[in-house]
Order: sequence, then C-alpha cells, then structure tokens
Amino acid sequence: MGITPLRFTGVSQFSQDFQVIVDRTVQIASLPAQLLMNDQQRLIEQKTAMGTLRSAVASLSSSLDELKELGASKALSATVSSSKVRVTLDTSAAEPGVFTISEISSLARRAVMTSASGQASETAGPVAGAGGYLQLVVGGAAHAITLAPDQDHLAGARDAINALGAGVTASLVTADDGVYLSISANQTGAAAIELRTVEDDPGSNLLAVTQAGADAVLKVNGQTVTRPENYIEGAVPGAALTLNALTEAGETITVDLASSRAPLANALKKFATVYNALNEQLGTASTGALAGSSLVKDLQGRMRQIGGQFGEGLVRNLAEIGLPFDQQGVLTFDELSFNLLSAEKFESVFSFLGAEQGGLGSLAGSFREFSDPLTGFMVAEIRSYDEADSRFQTQIDKILERVNSTQQTLLARLQAADVLLARLESQQSLLDASIESMRFSLYGRNDR
Repeated sequence: MGITPLRFTGVSQFSQDFQVIVDRTVQIASLPAQLLMNDQQRLIEQKTAMGTLRSAVASLSSSLDELKELGASKALSATVSSSKVRVTLDTSAAEPGVFTISEISSLARRAVMTSASGQASETAGPVAGAGGYLQLVVGGAAHAITLAPDQDHLAGARDAINALGAGVTASLVTADDGVYLSISANQTGAAAIELRTVEDDPGSNLLAVTQAGADAVLKVNGQTVTRPENYIEGAVPGAALTLNALTEAGETITVDLASSRAPLANALKKFATVYNALNEQLGTASTGALAGSSLVKDLQGRMRQIGGQFGEGLVRNLAEIGLPFDQQGVLTFDELSFNLLSAEKFESVFSFLGAEQGGLGSLAGSFREFSDPLTGFMVAEIRSYDEADSRFQTQIDKILERVNSTQQTLLARLQAADVLLARLESQQSLLDASIESMRFSLYGRNDR
C-alpha cells in the first residue's frame, strides 16, 4: 500500500496555503513509515547479500566434496581400447589395474518362442490338453495353467500366461495364414521357454524357437565369465562392463584402470576459483550489508582452517600440491608444479584430500552446515529476514492506511474552510463596494 496524493481544489485566495498544509501533514504523519521503509530496505539488502554469499559457500562445499571423492577414488579413470566394451567405474571399490577382455563369443539376448501352428482367430481353439491343462516352463521352473472351456483358445492362453508373473510376456501375432501365440522372456539369458499340453512331457511342447535365449560369454584375463545379461559386474573389481559386440578371432580389448592427473588438476583449479570468490565476498560482506554478522565471522574462521590444513604424509599443505597463497591471501593453482609431482608424492595427494578425518575434503561438511538449502544456518537467517520483512510491511501498511485516512479527513475540512473563506471574501467585496458608493454619494469624486 502507498499514499495516494490528493490535490486541494479551492476557490479562496488561501487554497495554495491549504495544499501546503495537506502536504506537510502527510509528510510528518508518514515519517514513522519512512523509517520502517529504510529498515526494510536494509533488510532486503542483507537478504540479497546472504543469498549471494550462500551460493558461494555452496560452491566451495561442492568443490571440497569433489576433491574428497577424487581422493577416495584415487582419481581413477578407465581407458578402453575398443567401443565393443564400455566400462562404468564404482570409484569406492575400484583399484588400479590392467585387464584383458577376449573371446566375447556370445551376447546375452532374450528368448522368443512362437507356437508351431496357428489358429483361425484369437478365440479359435482348443489349444490346451485334456481338461484345459497347460504347463509353462521357464528356465526349468514349471507353472500349471488350467483354462476354462470358454477360455481354451489363444487369447485365453495369452491372458493366463501374463497373469502368472513368470518372467515372460505372451502376445498374439496375426500372420497371413492365421494367429500365433508368441512368448518372450522379460530378461536376457539362456533360459528356455516351453508350453506343454501334458505335464512334464517335452514332447507336447506347442512352441518353436524364434530366438533362443543366450548368456553373455567372455574371458577376462583368460578366465571364462558367463552372465545372463550384457552388464557384467564382479569380473573386474570396482568396474562394470557393458558388452556391445562380439570380438573377432584373436582380438583382445584392454581395460586400463589408472589414476589420472587431469580430473584432479581440473578440480583443484576449480577449488582455487571458488575459494577466492567466497573469500572476496566475505570481505565485502563484512564491511557492507552483513557487517557484524556472526555467520560471516564464523565462515571467515572456517576459511582459515583451509589455509592451515596439514596432512601426515608426503603432502602436508596446499602449497605442496601446487596451491600456494599470495600475500593478499589469494589462492592460485600452479599446474606446472602439480604436474611435476613425483609418482610417490602424487599418491600422497589422495590421502591429503580424501582422508575421512583431517583430509581437506572432510571440511565440506562444515561449509554445508551453512549452505544446505533445507537446514543450513544461512537459509535459517534468510527465513528470519523474510519474517522481519513481513512484520515491517504489516506495520508500514497500517501507518499508510492511517495517513491516507488523515489526508482525506483534513482535505475535507480544509475544503469546507475554503468555501467559507470564499464566501467571506465575496461578502467583503460587496461591503467594500457599498462603502465606496456611499463615499461617492456624500463627497463626490475624489481623485486624490
């Protein structure tokens, strides 16, 4: 709500003075609201500054988490010599090593079976054995089905099979010479599918093979591995293999799991950037809208912890991995120094970053306490700003409502006074004219 300015429209010679009275009264009555608006504006500036700062804190926390993960996984990456195999790493379990994949002689596929003979229509039959009996066998597991006389047809068999939940899906195929029952496995693997009309009698199987199910078969470091799907877990520690194609005779595929400096260098470079950004914002906030904030002081203390972080191995501080501070406290990433680290020292970088206790990455949680979007200290502070802003706005609206009411009342009273003054002015003019006329009658014209 705002103040609606009202203009005084009078007819007396004092009308402009009355407008000044109205404006001045409104101005004085609005002073409490203006003071609250000033407080509200400072609150908005604090909220904006806190939101911007929270984003910077979240970026630093995320960067520290990334360093922690790289430290724990030793920045392992997989290099594969052929697109016939794709590797997905579980960085928490993977270990460096070289693995040879060969003799991918079979890819896993789903079994598809189709009835050997068709029917004239979906509801033509019968299809079951004596008493409406059918036996569905999926990978050695048998399931008995009994079709009612009015359901002893292809559609009835399809619906009964699908209702079993046996890991297969039945459907009907309409061909030129009739309707056929097709049953496909829901998962890949070598499990066979049969539909028998006599219990445990393979000779009564109604189905012919459209596509035989198959397991994936390959060798890892010369040892045979068989799985019912093309996603192979456990054969290579901490890595899952996805098979895309068969290998040629004598073809080998190399999977090399090794620590890589490139992702770690990129993460350290990003860390320096977000650290400097937060450090700069904290400096601005401490002398600006958030001056005196305990949250800002706490964050500055936690930033100093990063500068004083020490390891117990060959790497003891940030400078030793190519992250020195200059005299102004700005963190820079010296990629050349990082790339020149010895292999032994490079291995120590991982424990320096990823150790649960004392590692640089372990500080991520202390910053997340501030930036968490649900429970963080900074979000709680922003909520308190919102609540205070709402209270201020309620008070401002009430004051302005009273000011508007006062303005309207005062304007009405002054307009009434203006009308009275205009009347008096008119009467004065008549009286002056009468006196002048009487003087002329008594004394004649007086030019002096």
